[in-house]
Amino acid sequence: MIRTAARAIRDRRLVVFPTETVYGIAALASPDVIDRLDRAKGRAAEKRYTLHVADPGELASYIPRPDARARKLIRLGWPGPVTMVFPLSPETREHMRHRLAQEAFDALCVGDSLGIRCSDHPVAHDLLAAVGGPVVAPSANVSGEPPATTAAEAHDRLAGRVDVVLDSDAWAPCRYAAGSTVVRLDRAGWKVLRAGAVPVERIREMCTLHILVVCTGNTCRSPIAEGFLRKRLSEKLNCDVDALEGVGYKVASAGVAAAAGQPASPEAVQVGHESGFDLRRHRSTPVDRGLLDQADVVLVLADGHRRQILEAYPHVAAKVQRLDEQGDVPDPIGCDVDVYRRCAEMIRRAVNKRMDEMIG
Repeated sequence: MIRTAARAIRDRRLVVFPTETVYGIAALASPDVIDRLDRAKGRAAEKRYTLHVADPGELASYIPRPDARARKLIRLGWPGPVTMVFPLSPETREHMRHRLAQEAFDALCVGDSLGIRCSDHPVAHDLLAAVGGPVVAPSANVSGEPPATTAAEAHDRLAGRVDVVLDSDAWAPCRYAAGSTVVRLDRAGWKVLRAGAVPVERIREMCTLHILVVCTGNTCRSPIAEGFLRKRLSEKLNCDVDALEGVGYKVASAGVAAAAGQPASPEAVQVGHESGFDLRRHRSTPVDRGLLDQADVVLVLADGHRRQILEAYPHVAAKVQRLDEQGDVPDPIGCDVDVYRRCAEMIRRAVNKRMDEMIG
């Protein structure tokens, strides 16, 4: 039945199918098919539909460079009841123009954004994989009516408007019986456009990127790196440093041999002031399991820090990276302020490169 339904979609017909949230209407991403979908839904033509993909890896065909927050939300939320809305930048449009047939491009790139969903339902996955091309899918209902959560509801409400109804209620029902949570992510931050199966507080956690910088004593190198990270993020996101958490970034630092509560060294405070950030209130924090588990990215100042972390916490290996890909940043502790300045310049360059990679 799934193969038959997939063939019907390729033949430009409308197919009702189940997801873990509600039933949807699958349609080939083509202007003429979408016109028919508009009529079936009784929906205004200017309203757009969500693209559905079978697997998270398919996102690369549409969005070439999702930022680190988006990658985290994808990792935690897909497959699942989360619809992500991406801005259609000129770079993204050009990427899609080269990847898609003209009719699919014309259907998907008509506005300033594109919603994408990856359902956690076996029928949805197998159907979309069998179609082998871009499929859009709104909820199975006439506009203004509640979405159908059973095949019988979908059939009764859409009789004569659709061609096929796939019924999985007996063995794989819509377990949430509520719409997906729709989240827009852009440089201004994240926003829930429609409440749904995933609570807003959980979305907040999933959309916040935790960056932890680690050195030895957490009184010189890592506080300087933390300062540069906050400064660079605020510049790239055009927001105040204190507003970073609201747009989805938390930055902290710690040390593998730190004593809790120590201030930054006077030289670190001085180069921080010269570089545009204030380290006078910094207090050192020892690395522990809680900090490492919460972090999405752990940036170490030297390979020795990575080894020490992994000896105690090998399960975090995938998230630990050296801040400077070129090599270790030497420890300036006990040296004069000129050494600190050279150290800070190494850190600044490495931070800028990391930020360009993470958020573009």
